[in-house]
Amino acid sequence: MRKVALSILVFVACWTVAAAQITRQVQEVVTLSEERTFYLNGGLRSVAGGHAKVVVPIDLPENTVSWLYSFSTAAGSSGIKNLNLALQVGSILLDPTVTMAKIISAVKVPAGSSAINVYLLDEKNRKGFEDSWEVYGTNYTYIQDGSTLTTKQGVVKVTDQTQGRWYLGIHNPSSLEAVNVTIEVSAIIKAEQYVDEWRPDKLVLLKDGCVRGFRSGLPGADIVCDCAVQQLAAQLTPSQWASKGTDQIAYGNALIEDCYAKTGQTALQAAEDVAKRGQKDIDAGIRAASSAALLADFAGAGRQMNEAIARIEVGELQTFYGDVQMAQLYNTAALYALLNNQPAAADVHLRKALAHNSQDMHVWKIIGLYHLVVGDADKARPVLLRYKPKDRLPNGRKWADDIAEFLHALEQNGITSPLFDEAREWLKIKR
Repeated sequence: MRKVALSILVFVACWTVAAAQITRQVQEVVTLSEERTFYLNGGLRSVAGGHAKVVVPIDLPENTVSWLYSFSTAAGSSGIKNLNLALQVGSILLDPTVTMAKIISAVKVPAGSSAINVYLLDEKNRKGFEDSWEVYGTNYTYIQDGSTLTTKQGVVKVTDQTQGRWYLGIHNPSSLEAVNVTIEVSAIIKAEQYVDEWRPDKLVLLKDGCVRGFRSGLPGADIVCDCAVQQLAAQLTPSQWASKGTDQIAYGNALIEDCYAKTGQTALQAAEDVAKRGQKDIDAGIRAASSAALLADFAGAGRQMNEAIARIEVGELQTFYGDVQMAQLYNTAALYALLNNQPAAADVHLRKALAHNSQDMHVWKIIGLYHLVVGDADKARPVLLRYKPKDRLPNGRKWADDIAEFLHALEQNGITSPLFDEAREWLKIKR
């Protein structure tokens, strides 16, 4: 069977750290009812045929903050207005400080020529509105905040009714004159926007990890690492850094080498070259494991990774590599074990990964896959649903997309489970 080579991120060089995403809450505009035009007869003429009123249903999406509608009118059957409400509001929202009052005042609406009534209605009063005859009285009530009476054109906001289904009842109050009404409805919703920027706390972690990587004991590591981290943040975004995978080693070491000279720490450089020879051998083994995995040689990858981890454990270098990186190394070893159909070995590695970092999304991903492989649905489901399908891992990939790729890789390497398709259903993954 043809085996699939996975692009597996292995983080070495002690000062690396996962580049956690930043999400920023923003407001976006969505169209609830596209611009449309209704022809409404006058009340008396509608008795003989036609309609003097119409109802527009409005289904509000999740996270609606407020919604608004704009309309304009024209006498008889003449003229269709161009409102462009969503386009206008979307442009205005580019200013994050804008208020609803500013939005209402900034939206341009074509001048109307005939007065109409627009009522905000719930389900109960929607039926009453449809069944009533205005010339003989009414049998419905409406919500004043969100309604407008005898108005030729306007923009109306709704800020209290932000969930579920509502209705706009449009009524031509004229007894004789028909009117053409053009209306559009939009909502403003809260959304999480991914921002590819370095979080200050992650830069601090990078620097701390960098400092821990120095082994000679000479002073100056703090100065060198501060220089290297500043250069990294200036040159790469978090997603660019995460996408480098094993190339982080060479890139990070090059920054440190450059900063030795820039900060005048050449004596520290010489001492570190001697102290780190053992670590370089371990890092070489980790790189070899990653290279083997890229060639779909998972047996070789597992062997190389296990040997590197064994050397770390024998040399008691876990603190030197740090919790973040040790969790990633054990997690990668667990993945290789799964791909080699060695779930027992994967279990051992995953327990160690969790002990070092219980917040790593990559670790939880492999834990979820492990439970699928061993057929434990009760444990697999809560793990895989720990994150939403669109939540992003540190490398910028969506949770569900990453799970889908790894499920496919397991199957292509002969590792199957009846739970794989169930997992796809849980996360709404298409085959």
